[in-house]
Amino acid sequence: MSIRSELLVGSLLFILGILWLVGNILGVDIGALCWPAGLILLGVWLLVRPRIMKDGARVQFLLFGDVRRSGSWNLANEEIWMGIGDVDLDLREAQIPPGEIVLRVISFIGDIDLLVPPEMGISVNSYAFLTDSKILGRKRDRFVIPLEFQSEGYTSAQHKLRLESFGFINDIKILQ
Repeated sequence: MSIRSELLVGSLLFILGILWLVGNILGVDIGALCWPAGLILLGVWLLVRPRIMKDGARVQFLLFGDVRRSGSWNLANEEIWMGIGDVDLDLREAQIPPGEIVLRVISFIGDIDLLVPPEMGISVNSYAFLTDSKILGRKRDRFVIPLEFQSEGYTSAQHKLRLESFGFINDIKILQ
């Protein structure tokens, strides 16, 4: 984990701890204040957030459902928003442009399964309360700590996939 991620998680836990301590001392239900404030901030962010994705990126919204692709299809920058669902992508026969492709998955509970060609460089960043992952044969589980992974030779690979996953519970499997 990078120093930046450790600082972010540590700061967040520190602030939440202080809020709950002050709430207990003053007899205020902090949860009753934080949840509505959090939902309002999330709504404002969704409305005014800057486009982080490159121009022309596909965006999908699903409350419940799955995104499945296999065979011959075109891989491109994509952002997938879902409540609960699976993302199953088989990239072995996909048309993959050279350079870096960004796949961003934002979900409450998400299961991400990717089959990638052996020559593809892989980078994974998962920010979740709980992340269970098996990436290229390496099992890593994280609780409140972000998951960061980069395959060997990622920077020099002709085809690169950067997976960014945000959620409450993430289950990530990447196989070759």
